[in-house]
Amino acid sequence: MFKYIVLFSALFLITAIPQHKPIKLNWDVHFKGEPNLKSKYTALTSLVFRYGYESAVSNNKVSLKFNFHADVNPQKSWYKSDRIKNKEEKDYLLNHEQGHVNLNFLLKKEAERVLVKAKYSAKDYKTTIKKLGDSIIKKYDNLQKQYDEETEHSLNKKSQQNWDNYIDNLLESYN
Repeated sequence: MFKYIVLFSALFLITAIPQHKPIKLNWDVHFKGEPNLKSKYTALTSLVFRYGYESAVSNNKVSLKFNFHADVNPQKSWYKSDRIKNKEEKDYLLNHEQGHVNLNFLLKKEAERVLVKAKYSAKDYKTTIKKLGDSIIKKYDNLQKQYDEETEHSLNKKSQQNWDNYIDNLLESYN
């Protein structure tokens, strides 16, 4: 299970450390929120993706500097420890949640690739950036949903293994 927070700003004020790998999840570090007792799920990872840019227009040409950030919000991420029977189950569930984080990282990498390489005109660069960004976010939002549906939120072990391999291959393509 995942929750997405997507933020966009015309000026990205947070100085982010370059991310070359996805965040490695840890139950104690990344899951500090209060569990939703009404939820049927055992865990929820709250994902954050932000992008922004600084722009300058001169002589009808636009100069852009982009910033991208993918993260986990530990205060809104949680798990129900009472539903986990042993270390093997806990590790398996963390692996499933790591899949969400890895997909969020892939969202960041694709946004970097597409938005930085796109051609922009001084007249409509803001609209173009928004359309491209929205399209990439929608693609990965759908991929996150597909991941949970096909793995049945980690319950389908064969599908989980297939997704693990698929995500690993996508991550390799960015290294």
